[in-house]
Amino acid sequence: MLIRPMKKTDLPQVLDIEAVSFLLPWNESQFLYELTANPFAFTYVATENDIVLGFVDFWITFDSGCINQIAVMTGLRHKGIATALLTDAEKRLIASGVKNLTLEVRTHNKNAIALYEKFGFSGKFIKKAYYDNGDDALYMEKRLGL
Repeated sequence: MLIRPMKKTDLPQVLDIEAVSFLLPWNESQFLYELTANPFAFTYVATENDIVLGFVDFWITFDSGCINQIAVMTGLRHKGIATALLTDAEKRLIASGVKNLTLEVRTHNKNAIALYEKFGFSGKFIKKAYYDNGDDALYMEKRLGL
């Protein structure tokens, strides 16, 4: 498995993963903004034989980082791909001087919460009705490079 920066040519596969992974998936223009216009955004894909297995999108602003999206192809979940993507992202974040990493996750997404807790994230508080459909978000945080 290779983890590399996402390219525009990866978009069809990433959008397929996105569509089955999130209740309110990002569209092509949102990913294009991350890839071409957002100076704070970094998007990486895990690939094997030119097939996108999963992806991660994060932002770096000064010494803070935020995981925006992470998703893995449906049939390949629980096989270590998300772990590899998060491990790679954390190394890049630390190398960039990030000290604090945050994310929001739907409170009912127990698998994602378990993954983040395994990585040392801790839940700090609930953001009520954070998502467009009214779902609550768990705000999670992790200190890096200490």
